[in-house]
Amino acid sequence: KFVYKGDAVKKVIADIERYYSTSVTLRDELQRCVFYGHINTSDDLDKALRLISATLGATVTRDSTAGNYIIRGGSCQ
Repeated sequence: KFVYKGDAVKKVIADIERYYSTSVTLRDELQRCVFYGHINTSDDLDKALRLISATLGATVTRDSTAGNYIIRGGSCQ
């Protein structure tokens, strides 16, 4: 389980990329946001990304041709 107490979202994304062996693009407007919460390593990747994007009011999409994910929209508020 990953536990975050105000960590930068970009660090959370780096952990996700490493653990799930995937690529996630975090749009510029979210680079300075922070994340409070935990991600269970027993959860699948989609659930983990939905949790992160929901806390930011952002959306996550999968680029089926490249096989990576993009988190965009939302804000740090």
